[in-house]
Amino acid sequence: MAEQGADESHMHIGAIMRVDGPPPSLASLRDHVAGRIQHAPVLEYRLGHRRRWWEPVSGLGVDVAAHVEEMPLRPSADALAAAAAVMRRPLPPDRPLWALTLVHGYASDQYLLCYRTHHMFQDGMSVTATLETLFGNRRLARPGSRPIPRKAPGPAKAKPKHQPFDLGLPLRRCARWSPIRGPLTRHRTLRTFELDSRTLEAVAHSTGASVNQVCLAALTGALRAWTPRDWSRTAPANDRRGLAVAMPVNLRSPDRDGALGNHVAVLPVVLACEQESPQRQLESIVAQTQARRILRHRARGRALERFMSYPVARVLFTRFTDPCYLAMVVTTVRVAPGLTVLGSPVRDFLPCPPLAPGQHIVIALTQYGPKVTASLLADNVVPELDRLEACWHQALAGLQRLTPTK
Repeated sequence: MAEQGADESHMHIGAIMRVDGPPPSLASLRDHVAGRIQHAPVLEYRLGHRRRWWEPVSGLGVDVAAHVEEMPLRPSADALAAAAAVMRRPLPPDRPLWALTLVHGYASDQYLLCYRTHHMFQDGMSVTATLETLFGNRRLARPGSRPIPRKAPGPAKAKPKHQPFDLGLPLRRCARWSPIRGPLTRHRTLRTFELDSRTLEAVAHSTGASVNQVCLAALTGALRAWTPRDWSRTAPANDRRGLAVAMPVNLRSPDRDGALGNHVAVLPVVLACEQESPQRQLESIVAQTQARRILRHRARGRALERFMSYPVARVLFTRFTDPCYLAMVVTTVRVAPGLTVLGSPVRDFLPCPPLAPGQHIVIALTQYGPKVTASLLADNVVPELDRLEACWHQALAGLQRLTPTK
């Protein structure tokens, strides 16, 4: 993937934490990270001989001062834009591929912590686990210390009786979608915004869906409203079908989460943008993201992960990142609540997903405490991202009508 990107930073992944309170000194932040690294041994690994394996840093261990840095800003500066620029900074390959940047100065009572790494070093769940360890109560195992279980849990092996065979591969081209038709500029824009968690919970409670399923249903309605011509009756009938997207599925078992490398499968999900009814959009999402299907897909991914050769993996990668088959990646991350930085509470957790080569847009949803945040990373050729945010809020309001009135 890195070889196909415009530059190495296109494969950077991470998260931005917005913290309440005055910023700490750089020295105190480095001391804190140094004291927590023993609980996150993944941060001690670097590329080995000819980039063929990971190996722990020898000698005195990790030089925290080389990994924890700062970026002072002028008052009232655009901190999120500065953090997005931090994500593009290079990561020297001769040391562990991660960095933590303190972005401060733009406000007296708030600052950002920007964690970035290379996607071959960690995936999204690994990034979350690492930050939960550095700034929470989690402890990670040493990478590779426990084998992958040979047998998956019972529910994952069970086969549903009334569902068709699910190969888990995008075999059919998805609808022609106008935002991904233009040539890539290789310049990207990051936007984040918060969704109304009260409305999400109310709709989930009244319909029996999960909060994540309601988020995806609202995204379906938002995409339909964002590009209405793609779903109108004047569009070719073959283009008015649903929009297929890729949803990552975590393959790690809880007892072996060393947070090193990529252990994900891709679950194709079709967003029913051709449906005008919010209820039908939600029903379609619920049907495709049932726990049974995800467990079965996870069990199959774990089995294949142990034996898959590089040529096969490369073919699958090509299909999963082809926007003709999967228009974009939509991922969800749940973060443990109550993270703190030297006693100051983390108010927001904003994921920074990578934009795979050939893709125009990626969307990441974060559930942190009572908040649900959407992060959109898009190539600059994608138009009107601000209007997509407005459409998402409107679609969620449309789903709210499914809740009974008092």
